[in-house]
This record gives sequence, structure tokens and C-alpha cells, in this order.
Amino acid sequence: IQTEMADATQDLHKYISQYKGEIRVAKLKSLALEDRDIAEKALNEALKISKEMGRVGYYNDIYTLVEKNPLLKHVNLTPKDKAWARKFEQEYKQKSAAKEKDITKAISSHMRDTIRLEYLNAGDISWEYGNARDSYRNFGKAFDVSWESKDSLQSAIKASISSIYLDNYGYIYRYCETLPDFESIEDPQINVLLALFGLGLIVNERYEKAISILLRINPDNISLVNTVMTETDLVCLLLLCLLSSCSRRQMREYAKNPTLAGLLENQPIFQHMITDFLNSKYLDFSKALFQIPEMMRFDINLNQKCVYLIDRIMKKAICQYITPYKTIDLHKMAKELGLSLDQLESTLVSLSASRMINVKVDSHNKILFAKTDDLKTRSFLNALQKGKQYIYETEEALLRMKCTKSDLRLKPQEGAVIGKIADLALDQGLMDFFQLIRNYLLLSLLYHP
Repeated sequence: IQTEMADATQDLHKYISQYKGEIRVAKLKSLALEDRDIAEKALNEALKISKEMGRVGYYNDIYTLVEKNPLLKHVNLTPKDKAWARKFEQEYKQKSAAKEKDITKAISSHMRDTIRLEYLNAGDISWEYGNARDSYRNFGKAFDVSWESKDSLQSAIKASISSIYLDNYGYIYRYCETLPDFESIEDPQINVLLALFGLGLIVNERYEKAISILLRINPDNISLVNTVMTETDLVCLLLLCLLSSCSRRQMREYAKNPTLAGLLENQPIFQHMITDFLNSKYLDFSKALFQIPEMMRFDINLNQKCVYLIDRIMKKAICQYITPYKTIDLHKMAKELGLSLDQLESTLVSLSASRMINVKVDSHNKILFAKTDDLKTRSFLNALQKGKQYIYETEEALLRMKCTKSDLRLKPQEGAVIGKIADLALDQGLMDFFQLIRNYLLLSLLYHP
């Protein structure tokens, strides 16, 4: 157990070192709430990063979290540096109070650009001291009073990162929905906002939109995006969204995309995943697919989404696998898909219950039988039905023609007859009786004009 914990600790440090900036604290904090085994290491690492960056707000939040959350009572944090925290808290309060006065003065002067700059400065102060709520509020207000897209960019990025720290991806939409306005900006930081928007879309299950947004990230500026995600994260998320939500035709089109092709070249493990799926090379495909959760196991929000998407992708692969066959050996199928026999059987039962496939599973002999329709019988029954419908419509037309020729008009009393017929329609026996009368009238008019 100690060896496993040491490995997890080493992996955690390696994982978090891929990122830069405040996003590291947010990820470590979320991880501690989900995994008790490495919570202590994660929170102590978050304390160290917060102190190095001078983010006293994040620093205090971690101690408050452990104090108030009963699930973290076992965590032993490094002793709090109260003198350091007090010093930075006082500095923050003084700077924040002074900036509030400047903002009030700017508002009273009705100078919009001055108001924007003051809110930006207030946001920078909150950002510098790690107060996520104040940071989100101030950058949000700076965004609201911005005239041009280029002025809004930094506000949108920092407000969005603050919203991730607050564990609310929904806030990201407020800033990223105006993304078309940002396309005219040549600032490389636009790639960071694209990455944030893609994350928000994935968390809210808008996968096809997320693909189009993430593919607009410039590969030459990928190093800037590691304040939000790594290149490996980007490739994994693109593949999961693409394989789970796109048709085969769409996959072929995306496989030709130069941006995606360039990203896959830098990730040899995943380079052939799309073509392996399209060419039914299921074993190679599943080996690459099952490495994604391991690579993202420390990313709590996205790891949970990865597990869900991988389940969807495997169900899609199973549906594709059984399509050409009438009978399949489950042992062979499980081996080719990289699943255990129990996993395969439970997935087949789930797919059959949801009517995604029409199969019968012989659990004793481990054989799958595909229930295919008898095309000849179905075609014959359809022809009979069409013939009956034709005869019925022809008789109706002849009856109407004879009635017209005999100058017969049916004029039921308003409401009464209609209501009675509606009531009588509930009785199948009476409906059969009316059908008999109809046929009698039809024959009478045809043969006794």
C-alpha cells in the first residue's frame, strides 16, 4: 500500500507540473475532495504553490476547507504561516479599499473607459492575492463596460479561470458566447479563451460544438494553453468528443483536418485511433482508448466525463462490430474489443434493453445471435397491406361517386350526431356493425343504382 501511495504521489507531482498558474490550485483542490488517499499530498502541494505565487486567498481557502469538511479530518496540513498570511491580507484590504474609491469616482464621472480600467486594476489586485470571487466579479464588470473585443480578452480569460476555481463552468458561457468578435484579434491569448470555451462545452455535453472550438486553437501557440490544459489533454478531449458524437462520414472528414492531424502526430499513442475505428481494428483502438482515463485520472471534472464518453464510444464500437454477423462467439468478440467477458455481456444487455441492438445472448454457450428480419416475409406483408389500403380507398371513391350521382347528401345535426359517433367509437362491436352497414350500402349502390 505504501508503494502504491508513493507512486500516486510521484504521479501527482508529475501531472500538476504540466500546468502553469492558478489552474494548478483549482485542480489539486478538486482532487483532494474526490480522492482521500492523496488528499493530504494534493492540499499540501496546493499550499506550497499558493504561497509561492503569493495567493493568500487560495492559501486561506485550503485551511478553511479542511477545517469545515468532515471528510478531510484525516488530512495533516503543514503549519499555517500566520504572519505571512496576515501581512498579505492587510495589503490586499488596503489596495482593494483604495481601488473601490477609484471605481466610485470613475462611475460618478461617467467615463466608461476609466471605469473599465479601474475594474481591470481591481481584478488584477484580487487575482494577485488569490481572491477568486472578487476576481471574477471585477473582471466581469470590466468585461461588461469594454468597448472593443481586444479590451475584453484578458478580462474574459481571467474571469473564466476564476469560475473554474469556483467550480462553475457555466460562468464561462457569459464571456465565450461573444467568441466571433474575438476572431479579429491577433493576440495569441485568444487560444486560451478557446480552450476555456471548449472545456465549458464539454462539461455541458455540447460535444460537436466543442470539437469545432478546440480545433481553432493554433498549434503554434499550444504552450500558452497550458494555463488551462496540456497538449495531451487537448488531443484526448478532441478524440473523445469526435468518437462519441460523430458519424463515420464526419470522422473521415475530421481525419483530414490538418490541425487534428498535426496534433495526433505529436501523440503516437493516439495517432491512428480514428482510422482504427473506421477500419474495424478494435483491439488496437481499445488499447489506445483505455489509456485516456489513466492519463487524466487526476483531472476530476474531466476524468468523470472521460469515463462517461468512453462508455458511449465502446457501445458505439460494439454496435458497429455486430452489424455484419448473424452469430458471434462472445469469447472472440471480448478478446478483439479488449473487454472482459462479464463487461461485454453487461454492455450487450444494456444495449439490447435500450433497443440500440436487436440480439439474443446465449449466456451458457457464450454465443450472440443477431435477430435479423425476414426481408421476404416483411416485403410480402407490406404488399398485402398496400393492397388492402388500395381496395379500401377505391371502394370509398366509388361510394362517393354513386352518392353524388344519386344526389344523396349527408347533413348531420351539429354536435349531436358527431358526439354520438365519438361515443359509439369506444365500442368495438358497434364499430364492426357500422362497417357491415357501410359495406351493405356500398354493394346496394354498386349493383342496384
